[in-house]
Amino acid sequence: MNETLRRLAEPVPRHLIRTRRKAGSDLAYLEWFTVNRLLDERAPGWSGSVESVSTVTWDRQDKDRDGNVISKTPITTIFCTYTLRIPTEDGVIERTAIGSDDMGSGYDPVASAEQQAFKRAAARFGLGLELYDKETAPKPQRPGQLSREEWLARKANK
Repeated sequence: MNETLRRLAEPVPRHLIRTRRKAGSDLAYLEWFTVNRLLDERAPGWSGSVESVSTVTWDRQDKDRDGNVISKTPITTIFCTYTLRIPTEDGVIERTAIGSDDMGSGYDPVASAEQQAFKRAAARFGLGLELYDKETAPKPQRPGQLSREEWLARKANK
């Protein structure tokens, strides 16, 4: 396997993984600037570009318990397509991904869609891919929380 791609696929250090609450469960993720730094470290000379930004307006349907539509809310979603280029011993390799965010989400939807697309493009090279595997994903940690392995190691050193 290409050395650069092997390095990109190495697990992300746990202290770089962030957590947020979504739909009642903890979600592990990487900040865009963390992905940027990891690319700088593991794939020097990488580059990327926004290929397109577009909008789609659609109706979100709210339904009652029986599945009947009780209201429609127009939603505008921003889509961003991002291409990441990684120089390797075998030449430059590209991966493209799409990110999205809704207008009115409370964030800058264009920046949010771009960050999402950037992180997904990096994941297509293997960077942080372990966060997407539900069976092997590292459990999110809160600040100051130790993993079981860290706790056992500290206990053994006492």
